Amino acid sequence: METPRQKLDAIRARAVALLGTALDDSDWLDEESGFTFGDLRFLISCTDHTILGPDRSTG
Repeated sequence: METPRQKLDAIRARAVALLGTALDDSDWLDEESGFTFGDLRFLISCTDHTILGPDRSTG
């Protein structure tokens, strides 16, 4: 099972790939990066936890 840090690192790598694709050509919404809405949800929940603290986060 992945640790939260490993999961975040993998998501970050996919986000970087997505951004790289977005900057390289106009058809950036392809499936090469593998970045998903689940990844986005996880990043948002991490941000909530970091900013709001564990007792007030929405994730």
